[in-house]
Amino acid sequence: VYKRQISYCLHGILAGLGYLHNNGIAHRDIKCANCLLCSDGVVKLADFGASKRFESVSLVSGLKGTPHWMAPEVIKGTQMTTGWMKADVWSLGCTVVEMFTAKVPYAEYENPMTAMYKIASGEIPSLKPSSIQPNIASEGLISFIHICCAVDPTQRPAVEELQLQTFVATATVDLIGSLFAAELEPLVLPTSETATSDATVKIQIVISRHIIKVIIILPVTLHPVRRKMNGNLLQQ
Repeated sequence: VYKRQISYCLHGILAGLGYLHNNGIAHRDIKCANCLLCSDGVVKLADFGASKRFESVSLVSGLKGTPHWMAPEVIKGTQMTTGWMKADVWSLGCTVVEMFTAKVPYAEYENPMTAMYKIASGEIPSLKPSSIQPNIASEGLISFIHICCAVDPTQRPAVEELQLQTFVATATVDLIGSLFAAELEPLVLPTSETATSDATVKIQIVISRHIIKVIIILPVTLHPVRRKMNGNLLQQ
C-alpha cells in the first residue's frame, strides 16, 4: 500500500478508534484484517470479539489480541485498566507497518512466541525494504510508527493527538477512486466447475472495488430450498 493510501486509511481508522475510546471502549485487536475498506471509501473497524469497556471485568482470562500486534505491556500483563487505549495505539503502529510492508509486523519471527519475546524485550517493528515493498519509508511514516510504538506506554499519544500528525492530517482526498483507481472495474474470472458426488458445482469469482465475491451456483440436486420445492412439486 502506498503512502497516501496508508494516510487515507489511517484517517478513517483513527476516527473509529477515537469514537471507541471516547465511549470507554478498547478494541484490543487492531490489525489490517479488522479494518474494512468499503467500496464507497469509508474505513470501518470490525471484529469486536476482544473489545472491552475500561472499567468492566474481562470474562475471558489470558492474553487478548493477536501476538504480532500485541503491546509489550499486554504481553507482560502490566497494563492498567485504561492502559488498553495505549495498547490500541501500539497495535495501530504495527498495523501501519503491515500496510506498508504487506507482511505481518515482526515477520522475521515466524514463531509467535519468539515475536512476543522480542516485543516484550522492547523491540519495535522494522520497516526493512523487501521484494514486496522495495521503497524506503518516508520520514513522516517512520515517525508515526515510532510514536505509536513507544515502549513506554505513557509516551504514546492519544488518538486525538495522532489525528493531528502531519502524516494523517494530509489525508484530504475524498474520492476513493483517485487512490485505488486500478480497482475501479470489476474483474470477473472464468467460471470453473467442481465435480461432486451428486452433481457439478459452478464457481465464479468477481473482484470489484476491494471486495472479492465467490459465487457458487448450485444445481437443483444440491440446493436445499430448490430441492424441497422440487420435491413438493413432485408430490403434488
